[in-house]
Amino acid sequence: MGDIFVEERIKEQFRLFDIQLPEGLELKRHIVLFPPMPCCAQLAAPFWAKVIGSIVSKRDRELLIEITVTLYNQDMDVITECPEGMFLDGGGECKFDVQIPHLIPIPSMYSIKVDIKEEL
Repeated sequence: MGDIFVEERIKEQFRLFDIQLPEGLELKRHIVLFPPMPCCAQLAAPFWAKVIGSIVSKRDRELLIEITVTLYNQDMDVITECPEGMFLDGGGECKFDVQIPHLIPIPSMYSIKVDIKEEL
């Protein structure tokens, strides 16, 4: 798992690089959550972090969307992408919860991209 102190420092410096949204959609809010370090009575979480938030639609029709959190190292190289698909009602709001797996190297930046896969 690596040096715990190095990983904690990287978590403190983990920052947003970019947000891309199609016209008519808005990222209302988002936050990155890190699980607590496991102790003797607790198992480690199956993920390194989560990006949670909500998307608001200003469109009239229901949409099938995909939210992708892309993770980068300190040199801006893509480490991996973590997608999540969901339906978004016309004029509605939906919440997303994208889990980031344990990775080596540990990511230092992330971006959020929302794509419309289908208009229903």
